[in-house]
Amino acid sequence: MQAFSVFSSQKIIAFVLFISLVIAGVYFLGGKTNKEVTNKAEVATVSTPNLTKRQIAESILQWMNNTRTDNGGYAEAEECGSDGICDPLIQDNRIGALGLWAHYQNYIKHRRFETLPLISSDLKVYSDSKLVNTIQPAFWNCKLLYEMWKSSLFTAKDKNAMQGMCARAVYLLLDVPPKPNISTLHLPIIRSAIEGKISPSAFNGVLDKKYFSEYAAISSEHVYMYLWNKDLGSKGEEDLAQAQTYFTVALELYMKNPADYTEDLPILGITALDISTVVPAPEYLSFAKFIAERVEKKPCASAHECVLRMYLASDLYRSTNSNIYLQSRERLLHQMYSEMFDFQGLKGYSLGRGALNKKGTKNIYGMVTNALFSGLLSREE
Repeated sequence: MQAFSVFSSQKIIAFVLFISLVIAGVYFLGGKTNKEVTNKAEVATVSTPNLTKRQIAESILQWMNNTRTDNGGYAEAEECGSDGICDPLIQDNRIGALGLWAHYQNYIKHRRFETLPLISSDLKVYSDSKLVNTIQPAFWNCKLLYEMWKSSLFTAKDKNAMQGMCARAVYLLLDVPPKPNISTLHLPIIRSAIEGKISPSAFNGVLDKKYFSEYAAISSEHVYMYLWNKDLGSKGEEDLAQAQTYFTVALELYMKNPADYTEDLPILGITALDISTVVPAPEYLSFAKFIAERVEKKPCASAHECVLRMYLASDLYRSTNSNIYLQSRERLLHQMYSEMFDFQGLKGYSLGRGALNKKGTKNIYGMVTNALFSGLLSREE
């Protein structure tokens, strides 16, 4: 007690005022909301955090959970001006499986107790036709749901909801019926593509280049419909033929104008790897490697392209165990983290949303790209 009594009451008051000012300053600098804009002079004084893959993935998951529309589903994107004022969120019926898959990948690694109830809640939303009147997949739907459906983590009710989400999907592209000999017809076409040759078209007259990414992605969808049907006791041969058909259509589109499909080209490589899991032909793996080598020739120009290339590199590393693809995956991760990830404290951050940002006249945080990136980071920790 004697030691404390040496402070006069005036000194105590001054000391308390000093501490209060310090706390207020810390609150003023550190307590900004995400919607406030930080000037560049302040950014330069903030130390750059070195986030782990888990921290990046979970930052994105938090952003995703905060970016939902009134029906409880995920929004297409969050678009905000430099002043931090954001446009109203728009419902996007393409997103469901991507959001579920991102949360699932994180749960596998870290078993966060709140994740499984959240996935169940999302399944209820996307199973309710009054809330989501149709499922229009962006890239993959059944492909991602099948992986979850195979897991022992989910109840029978949740697994039935996953099957329903797969069955409800409506793909916005031209129907192309399989040719009777499609299982052998397309293999020489793959070899010609790798060799840079133009082969006679198997589907002349039905090719529409605006559907390239859809044709490539729905091919993977049919691979997993085939596997799903087999697990349920059906042969599913029609789905396998349809997968090879759409793959060939996308392949022929690419062969006609290779330079037109740089951004979405990795999807075709990913599809080739998916088909290789059910068709034992070496052409598929060779083609996936060919696509990976081709896209590596130029730096990716957008988060969308980068994350698709990262997905392809990740799948190739899993298939081949080659360090070439591991290095490619990690290089793409570093590029997206350092150039596109908008996190408070990182050099050059904008609004600090904790998600990938497409900078332009607006800050655009796309749900598809962010969900894929988060899921990949969790999967590859």
